[in-house]
Amino acid sequence: MDDKAISILLIEDNPDDVRLVREMLARAEGARFHLECADRLSTGLSVLAADEIDVVLLDLWLPDSQGLDTLGNVLAEAPQLPVVVLTSMDDTATAVKAVRDGAQDYLVKGQVDSNLLARCIQYAIERRRAEEALRRSDEFSRSILDSMNDAVYTISVSDNKILGCNRVFLEQCGLKEEEAIGKKCYEVTHGRSDPCTPPITCPVRATIDGAEHSVSEHVHYRADDEKIYVEVCASPIRDESGRIIQAVVVSRDVTERRLAEEELEQSFDRLQRMLQGAVNALAAMAEKRDSSTAGHQQGVVHLASAIAEEMGLSEERIEGIQVAGIVHDIGKIYVPAEVLNKSGKLTGIEFAMIRAHPQAGYDILKTVDFPWPVAEIVLQHHERMDGSGYPQGLRGSDILVEARILAVADVIEAMLSHRPYRPAHSTGEAFEEISRNKGTLYDPEAVDACLKVIMERGFHFR
Repeated sequence: MDDKAISILLIEDNPDDVRLVREMLARAEGARFHLECADRLSTGLSVLAADEIDVVLLDLWLPDSQGLDTLGNVLAEAPQLPVVVLTSMDDTATAVKAVRDGAQDYLVKGQVDSNLLARCIQYAIERRRAEEALRRSDEFSRSILDSMNDAVYTISVSDNKILGCNRVFLEQCGLKEEEAIGKKCYEVTHGRSDPCTPPITCPVRATIDGAEHSVSEHVHYRADDEKIYVEVCASPIRDESGRIIQAVVVSRDVTERRLAEEELEQSFDRLQRMLQGAVNALAAMAEKRDSSTAGHQQGVVHLASAIAEEMGLSEERIEGIQVAGIVHDIGKIYVPAEVLNKSGKLTGIEFAMIRAHPQAGYDILKTVDFPWPVAEIVLQHHERMDGSGYPQGLRGSDILVEARILAVADVIEAMLSHRPYRPAHSTGEAFEEISRNKGTLYDPEAVDACLKVIMERGFHFR
């Protein structure tokens, strides 16, 4: 919790209970509270719509609303706010139902002291923040899946039911999400009513039977009975005991390749390796979970490409820089959202989490068979010419040219952008940073090229 007073809305029609809550909050230690009160649900909902409230203390029995409907009305008006029920009804069933319906806690009047009330309020706020961070993480993971060109879906190994899928899978099958989720995989992809049997090789079954990864080619049928050829790669997801509970499957439409197999023969091995690497990265992401700043990454890519072009790098190397730039902060998915968005000074542990993101990004990408050293560029993009960077403390020519270019573009874009802990710097301040440290922190040629493309070629971030 920060030092700002916690704004509480107490919806309670009993003046004595209002006075008691006010007195308990005044005596509570460790936090400051600002209490607003409403004696009707309708009044409370008006306050929620007009004021910035951190948490709601709610009596379920009010003159204009009774029981759990009261909770439902508050959550409908302010679903993002934590709600703590404070009622005289000491009933376990009601308490459990209230928490299931969305209350953060259920307190009984007469059984609460000052410190307990204060702790419950603070815990409720922190739990809601954690839930919101998890929601954002889920949204980010979903956006990654939906940006892929391959169909991705997860299957329960106990009953072969599809648990989740991305946009491409639905397009590949010609279905809506509600028509695929909960259905058995062989019903959706093969149009069968029973599980696949030899000679059909089931990659999910192979995974369950012990194969760490399984790759095979299949014929799938769309909802309109159109036949498509797909390459399917499955990888296990395990629980804490090591038991396989799900399989993550990547399905790539290879119909054109199958119909023109002779032309694509030479590229098959590489395609298979890239698909395997994508599954490895996806499985690691599913197990460890996380957010990235897409605007920042696109800005870095745009500037780094211009710098590389000015320095005379080949189109192939510039393409490698673009790919590395897009994913250079992918390791931040392992950093808690509250650390990334923290507006105050980072603690030593939090700063160490941030500094670990190049290594985390490398670990995610190292098995992907890119035609460029993408993982190494990501690993080195915070190295500095004098060895003061991280994570390896590399110096000068030991740092890849692509990483040195990315470092300059990263610093410029970051300084010119607003961050939670500071406003954006001016262009002059950004130029001063790289010019003053040219040759010490930043590659001289990259700095000169950066200044030239911005000052002489009129570069602007898109």
